[in-house]
Amino acid sequence: MSVLSLVITALFYISFIIFVIGMTKKILQYWATPAPLKIPVAPTPLTRTGVVLRIIREVTLFESLFKSSKWTWIFGWLFHFGLFLNIYKNDTNKEYLQELFDFVIKQIELSIREIGYGDVSVNKKMKEYVNLFYSIIEQIELWNSSDNKFKIDLMKNYLNIGKNLNYYVDYFEKYRSFLKKNALNNFTKVIISFKF
Repeated sequence: MSVLSLVITALFYISFIIFVIGMTKKILQYWATPAPLKIPVAPTPLTRTGVVLRIIREVTLFESLFKSSKWTWIFGWLFHFGLFLNIYKNDTNKEYLQELFDFVIKQIELSIREIGYGDVSVNKKMKEYVNLFYSIIEQIELWNSSDNKFKIDLMKNYLNIGKNLNYYVDYFEKYRSFLKKNALNNFTKVIISFKF
């Protein structure tokens, strides 16, 4: 065998080893990435309007998360809304925020009714969700002055998952930052104008 053949063979084996190592690292990275919901890929909408409506439902209502894990869905909604109220509580008229709170709670109640729960079950679920929401608000009050360990423990207690909690803490920090950069009217001008 010539030297050139040995070099080409060695380069082939080296490139194959690099490929296997790289693929293994990517697979482990994907394996470790948190995925608290199953994202359905079918059936997909066939029209542009259908695609837009599906994206809007997904972005605003977390529809895939609702289908996957109702507990995580309600926690996500309530935690987002709690941060929202916490950021704007000092800058806004209290009656305005109360109307918004009443509207969101009413929408949750209507969603529970649409699922098919009866009146007694709806009242019981709403009591659970309102108590959960108030406990979340208590914890959010401490969020600003807390260290990362407190925030991770908070996610662990509510989400019942043990790994990649920093991902969720970072996400909610970015969400708080986003809220602080925008005025409340940017988010509520459409829904508050309706009569409740």
